[in-house]
Amino acid sequence: MSIKKRLFLVAVFLCIAVWAGFYLQSLHFGLHNFKDSAYYIILAESLSHFQGLRAMCYPGHPLSKYCAPLFPLMLSPILYFFGRNFVLMHGLVLLFSLLTLFFTYKYIENASDSRMAFWVTLYLICSWVFFRFSIEILTDIPFMFFISLSLYLFTLYIQDDKYLSSRGIMLSVAIVLAYFCRYAGIILFVSLEAYLLFRKENKKAIFLGSVFIVPFLLWNLRNLFVVNIFEPSLSQQLSSFLKASHFFNNLKLYRFYFPDTLLPLFEFNPRYHLLYRKIYLFIDFIVLMGLYINLRDKKNVFLGIFYLLFLLLLFLWPAFSGGRYFLPLLSLTIFFFLQGLRTVMQQITFLKQKYVFSFLVGLMIAFSFYYTFFVFRPSHIAMPYYSQDFYKLLLWAKNNIDFNKNEIVASNRPTVTYFVLGHESFTVAIPDQTQNRSRMNEYKVRYIFLTIPIALRRKELVPFFRAYGERIYLLRKEGESYLYKIIN
Repeated sequence: MSIKKRLFLVAVFLCIAVWAGFYLQSLHFGLHNFKDSAYYIILAESLSHFQGLRAMCYPGHPLSKYCAPLFPLMLSPILYFFGRNFVLMHGLVLLFSLLTLFFTYKYIENASDSRMAFWVTLYLICSWVFFRFSIEILTDIPFMFFISLSLYLFTLYIQDDKYLSSRGIMLSVAIVLAYFCRYAGIILFVSLEAYLLFRKENKKAIFLGSVFIVPFLLWNLRNLFVVNIFEPSLSQQLSSFLKASHFFNNLKLYRFYFPDTLLPLFEFNPRYHLLYRKIYLFIDFIVLMGLYINLRDKKNVFLGIFYLLFLLLLFLWPAFSGGRYFLPLLSLTIFFFLQGLRTVMQQITFLKQKYVFSFLVGLMIAFSFYYTFFVFRPSHIAMPYYSQDFYKLLLWAKNNIDFNKNEIVASNRPTVTYFVLGHESFTVAIPDQTQNRSRMNEYKVRYIFLTIPIALRRKELVPFFRAYGERIYLLRKEGESYLYKIIN
């Protein structure tokens, strides 16, 4: 290994150490995204008790098919041996964060060179999006790890002469794990298969496909027989995708969100928002240029294929999801941006391109570092205010209400309600008042917990409340969270 490469690696590891220090300072060793984190932990608790992947928060503890099983499975040993130990859960996510940085460096190095890998990794370390989800107990960082690992292994596998090799076996396992970490991992599989078929490496495509398809079919066959009335059905999920309005709305929102992940300007002086938009359009153009360059590179075109297919998924998603679902594309977005920027620099002949490129990228990274750790971090390490209000309301209920042993309540946050109270609940559905009353009677519900966003639409529940007349009243209020009691 050359001295220059060693210096690059030392610099990367020093940056990672600094990032890890800020990470540890930011942890409150609790839950930030309370709703989703609580659900993963509840499923993990079910697995730790050898009861299968069950949604313990819903009446009857039905099996879950909405959530991919790998992340709860990884959490389950912690819950089995140590209970709800948030330190260890955050430690698991931190481990995946560090591994993600390492394999991002490795696959960018294979796709380009060590200098580019250094800049991409350093930019990723300083990204507010990457930092935000590194401090939450969610699937986002583990999923990003499996993608970076798969892309790294794929850069090695395409160099193999034989289809059956140790790299091929590890790659196929990594792709399967990416899918079972988050179902969107199927995009990774389709992208790599398309690339292999494009290169007419049919044996490798068949090998990867056969390894992936068996667990894929078995799991989805299992889901066909799982009935969970409290989770969205497959038909509901598919119908929500088939709307052109989602595509154009998300396209408009992501047009500014992408550059904001690279250069978060909108948090500063609002008088210059028009200028910021022009800068963002320029960044979008540079990213598209880098993507175009990649698609013309036969060796690394699989990165562009994966990027485009995952973008299509984001644009078709029923609602704008922001950083959570964009995160798997973050390192590639940085890579394409730097590729495009370097190409622009090469066209300016009167400049010392290498030094100007390094100066501009270093300046943007320094700005991202400042924003992430001194602007974004202090305001995002605690739960959002509405989650804090709901948490306070649930704690009050736990300490002041004498619940029956197996009492079921109504709540528009069933996972959080079960996590704090230990009581099963079902979601209050605004469009279906008949279903609400039917379930209320079936489960003999006495208490209803409402928080954002349904709490802000309480007027739409007026017909439902009116049916109870004076038998329902507001028992407690915390911010925009409400607790109602029904006198049976």
